[in-house]
Amino acid sequence: GSGTVTLSLRVTTADMNGSGTVALPDVPPFVNCLAGPGAASSTGCTCADGNGDARIDLRDVQFLQNRFRF
Repeated sequence: GSGTVTLSLRVTTADMNGSGTVALPDVPPFVNCLAGPGAASSTGCTCADGNGDARIDLRDVQFLQNRFRF
């Protein structure tokens, strides 16, 4: 028979390594994704784009700071 499969995917903004939390190991890859004003983000940086504008800039750093766990 046929059926429907529903998948749920939870993406945590700024969780660069997919661990489910934002912590120190996420900082270096986040910094590598930072682009200058008006520049497009690099491939693999989608979760660093906290405000969804397709750019990783200082506005997105706030999302990293707000989600960071010590």
